[in-house]
Amino acid sequence: MSAFGFSADDLEANQRAQLSAAQQQAELARRAHMASVARGGFSFLLLFYPLVLVAIGVALYITGTLAQLQRLLGELTLPVFGGVIALALVYVLVYVPLQIRRGARKTQAMASAPLPLVGRATGAVKTKHEGGGEYGDDLHLALVDGRRIVMRKQGMNAFRKNVRYHVYFASDVNGKSLRLLSAGALDQ
Repeated sequence: MSAFGFSADDLEANQRAQLSAAQQQAELARRAHMASVARGGFSFLLLFYPLVLVAIGVALYITGTLAQLQRLLGELTLPVFGGVIALALVYVLVYVPLQIRRGARKTQAMASAPLPLVGRATGAVKTKHEGGGEYGDDLHLALVDGRRIVMRKQGMNAFRKNVRYHVYFASDVNGKSLRLLSAGALDQ
């Protein structure tokens, strides 16, 4: 059980298609962490884009490219630069806040979503390691009953060959992947 990161209480609750109290607390903590990371990312975006635009402007000025553009454009310099600045302002003042609000709504929905339902897959388990998960991380998978269930690295060698298991899982917050909750051997 320790290789999988669950307790006897977790397994017992999962067998009743429920999350244990510890699993519920862990799920709420994961969601709170994800929401705080997302909020920090939105604030970063709001500061990042204007700084990039200023840096580009300074780089053009220092390298003399701005003066060359003025000579090249002649009397069109003011309208062209005005248009570029207007587009940049629309991007920073309209698009970025829109994305921030969209992300905030998604974060709120994630935080207030009901706790996941517990599912069960039964059969022999194969394990698989894949690089490049959704966030560029490595995936450690339990393959059972046609499902790909993400698990901790420590569980990779815990499943025995030719042994059937009840594998209990829950959907991740984003609904894209399944996460191992617990497992119990049927054949001893």
